[in-house]
Amino acid sequence: MSNDATMVANMKQERQRGNDIGATTRRVADNVRALRRHRGMTLDDLALGLEMVGWPIGKPALSKLENHKRRIDVDDLASLAAAFSVPPSRLLSEYRSEVLGLLEAEIVGSPVGESEIRRLDRLYELPEQLQALLDSLDD
Repeated sequence: MSNDATMVANMKQERQRGNDIGATTRRVADNVRALRRHRGMTLDDLALGLEMVGWPIGKPALSKLENHKRRIDVDDLASLAAAFSVPPSRLLSEYRSEVLGLLEAEIVGSPVGESEIRRLDRLYELPEQLQALLDSLDD
């Protein structure tokens, strides 16, 4: 079998229902839940935000997403980021959600407004410095 045929066969197998959720989907789901809770949003609030950006995902599907029972595709990722007004990299980040929540609260206070989100966006553009800070918290 050629490399292309093998790749397509693997892709078909990966797309079948019932496959395990990957590490990236789990990370994004955990970050979605942490960010939603940190901002005091309900699943209904997030569903409304997604509808407003043109990519409706209902409350039951969002619950499955947060509980690692639904895959997250690129369109979902982009729409979730838009609904939260954050760059997609914020949801993909490997930083622990609890620490990010503490950093956000300490840096900008709660609730997070648009100007604070822009400041946070600039922070997330500095992943090496944030990672160093997080590493120092582990020590």
